[in-house]
Amino acid sequence: MFLAQRFQTCRLLAVTILTLACGPLPKAKNFHGTLEKWPLSAGSTGLAMVSTDVSYTSSDIYFYNFGTGELSPLATGESGDVATKWDGRNFWIFNRASGKVSYSKLSPKAGPSTRNNERRTPDGDANDPSDWIELTASESALALGTSNKVVIASLDTATAVASNLSEVNTGQATVPFRPGMLLKSYGSISNGTKTSSANDFAVIHQALTSTWKALGGGQIFLAHRSADGMWGWADQNAVTTGVQGISLTISNPVAVIDCDETADAGATCLMAGACYTSMGTQCIGGVDAVDWSFYKSTRHVFDWPTGVAVAGGIKKGAKSGQIIACLKAATEANAQLTVVDSTTGATLATWDSGASTCGPFEVDREGARVFAVQNGQDSSRLYSFTAELNQISRVDLSFRVSGLEAINE
Repeated sequence: MFLAQRFQTCRLLAVTILTLACGPLPKAKNFHGTLEKWPLSAGSTGLAMVSTDVSYTSSDIYFYNFGTGELSPLATGESGDVATKWDGRNFWIFNRASGKVSYSKLSPKAGPSTRNNERRTPDGDANDPSDWIELTASESALALGTSNKVVIASLDTATAVASNLSEVNTGQATVPFRPGMLLKSYGSISNGTKTSSANDFAVIHQALTSTWKALGGGQIFLAHRSADGMWGWADQNAVTTGVQGISLTISNPVAVIDCDETADAGATCLMAGACYTSMGTQCIGGVDAVDWSFYKSTRHVFDWPTGVAVAGGIKKGAKSGQIIACLKAATEANAQLTVVDSTTGATLATWDSGASTCGPFEVDREGARVFAVQNGQDSSRLYSFTAELNQISRVDLSFRVSGLEAINE
């Protein structure tokens, strides 16, 4: 009895010391095990999976290593609904709890021990940022959609860099500046090859009111670094007073197709817009084209089919010339993961999600495959598909998945 009491005392002391030294201990619902070994590719050697509770107050993150089949926790008990991003070298975790927006980075393959100190996001409010890109080794751009501004910052020191990228006049009194996606601009294009510039980047504005209703088309604003190192807005219409953006037809741009740092050669990119049911009747969905060789040239390519709404994500497809989107017809109970032709909008393949909205999905272009999640109440199934959505493999998970990120570490 004495030994048992002494053991319990020592155990309590050890837990207390670990808690003080390392913060909250991993929660009891951690999952750690072995799944199937899946093929590796240059674009995907594993998946980071986010599991967020139904109240959006806490998130856990796991890593599925395709080479070993190991499923292991990367972070547990994270505040709020986290945003994650793999930049090719580091896995970034942004905690987006109300009143506390912070971030850190780690190596998924090496595990939690590589995580650096958590830092506060410069000038960020709840649910920020909506996107971020690396400009140089010491500068990143953060799109703060809720804060209605773009911040240039050093993520190594969590300090903002002086810039003039505050709110921009959207031309609509009821539509605040709401930056969504950020894109590196291209300094020059020669023989179809794009050369990126660290002195320019594009900011994609969503035409959404303060209550998140859509109102007309979005815009593209261009941020430019001047010779003195100061960032500011580059006017796209010298004739009209004030900073002008480039007009889009789609209201809510949420995905960029064939227009990132590893895009296929060419001077045109496609932007896909989503009209969720909550955005009202003035939302314009579908796909627009932007000609990067003549930056002010845009055109509308196609609309999503009549009676069909976006009910999940939109991404570039597993093959060039394809878009994959979660679409739901008003006459159907379930949403369909749908592969469409990026120039015509014609449906090429579908997969029934089994619910009114699709679970998260990710695309591995190098491996010509799609990863998709079908969520249950307390568990989920992770599928691997061909580019045409033919099933390759499936594994069962003991937790719901709210987000996927392909890792090529």
